[in-house]
Amino acid sequence: MYLHPNTGPPLDPPVHTHTHTGTDCNDAWEVLNKTNSHRIDHQASPLKWSIGLAQSSQAYAEVLAARGCALDHSVNREFGENLMQVISYPAPDNTCAAAVEGWYSEVESYDFNAREPFDENWPRRIGHFSQLVWAASSALGCGVAKADLQVELLPGIWRLGGCKIIVCRYKPSGNYPDNNQFYKNVRPLLQD
Repeated sequence: MYLHPNTGPPLDPPVHTHTHTGTDCNDAWEVLNKTNSHRIDHQASPLKWSIGLAQSSQAYAEVLAARGCALDHSVNREFGENLMQVISYPAPDNTCAAAVEGWYSEVESYDFNAREPFDENWPRRIGHFSQLVWAASSALGCGVAKADLQVELLPGIWRLGGCKIIVCRYKPSGNYPDNNQFYKNVRPLLQD
């Protein structure tokens, strides 16, 4: 099931081309759907796909891939940003949706009962999760880029594999270093 990028009823997946999505992620709509599923679980509105954010994420992913898939956040504070690096043999593909599940897994370290939610949770390395479900964010765009990389399979045994870097950007930005902002924007799971 796919959600149209401008919300609305589920649609068949569109043809995934850079011109339609702004990204080389060949599963862009799955990224949006997985993200929105987690957001709804945490009482946050669904995000809309932003071609502009996707294009800037794609461009930045290409910069990072050229540097060996470096995990270096942008210094731009106009948006929130999650990064994921994958190194593998054989070389990785252009999928991006697994990153959403990786970022969401940080929920296991988040204490929703904390009296000071930012101060107590931030040292637990939950920033990917908190940006993913940040209630005030309304738009998402992602990009992916790859590079060839020698991968050590066993000590002293190297093969040509690759790396990929996934960049997702969110507007408005989340993760404001403030306890009240975390209380308002990182909400607990809905109970069944």
